[in-house]
Formats: sequence, C-alpha cells, structure tokens
Amino acid sequence: MEVRRYSVCSRADFEENVRDKREPAVLKGLDLGRAPEAWTPEYLGDAVGNQIVKVHVSPEPCMNFLSKNFVYRYIIRLILFCIINFR
Repeated sequence: MEVRRYSVCSRADFEENVRDKREPAVLKGLDLGRAPEAWTPEYLGDAVGNQIVKVHVSPEPCMNFLSKNFVYRYIIRLILFCIINFR
C-alpha cells in the first residue's frame, strides 16, 4: 500500500486534502513545538508506564472491520511503545 506524503500548512489544508480521504498519510511541515526534542524514548517510556492495553493484530496490511480480519491482543503499553519506536 502506498502512503501519500503531504506538506500541511493549516487546519483547512489538512481538512481539505487529507482528512476526508481517510487513508494513511505522512504529514510534513507541521509545527510540533518542543515535542521532537522533549519526547525522547526515555521520557515517553516513563510517561506511558506499564499499563496493559488492547491492540488490534492482523496479518493483513489493511484491517477490515466488516470482515474482522484481526484479533485483539493485550500487551504492556511500554513494550508496545518500544516495538513501534525502534522499528
């Protein structure tokens, strides 16, 4: 699946060009403030903690909520964060 990249400058731009398509997208050019420097893996790990969360797991690249080609799994949130962060 191709994921489109967008340079988004405003909320109106996002709503007009990205939101209504309801497709995965990479947004570039957003002002994230201090988040990229402040949200280190260590900070997020401390903030997230060891709570158990339910996640959708599917062998398919696109989950289908009508045919339910996924299962629910429970995972410790900190481990999920590490899996996502270090891919």
